[in-house]
Amino acid sequence: MKRLWICPVLLVVIIAVCLTSVHATESMTGRLMQLAEDVKTAAVQENREGALEKYEELSGTWEKHEQMFALYLRHADYDRLVESIAALGSYVRFAEKPELVAECEMILAELKHLDRSQRLTWENLM
Repeated sequence: MKRLWICPVLLVVIIAVCLTSVHATESMTGRLMQLAEDVKTAAVQENREGALEKYEELSGTWEKHEQMFALYLRHADYDRLVESIAALGSYVRFAEKPELVAECEMILAELKHLDRSQRLTWENLM
């Protein structure tokens, strides 16, 4: 009889862990998207100091939660995001506006893809 109760309990625990991971990645993806958009806006407005400040915040947020992303994301997606954030840093520091805006767009596209791929939809479940 005990074995019969263990299965539903384990199922509830597994579902809770899955929902927690989806919520965590969704909230962090949203935060990173907002910061990347802020960097892009500052660059378009020729505000180099603002862009650098927002990049530092983006980089700090990424470093703080990088291990969580490494656990939950496909490594190919994770690697592209790491490369894009690193490249964005050099573009911000050397004031290369066209490349900076393009890299921000790349980061935003990658984050949107991650957000869509982590949502609980029938398409993702199948």
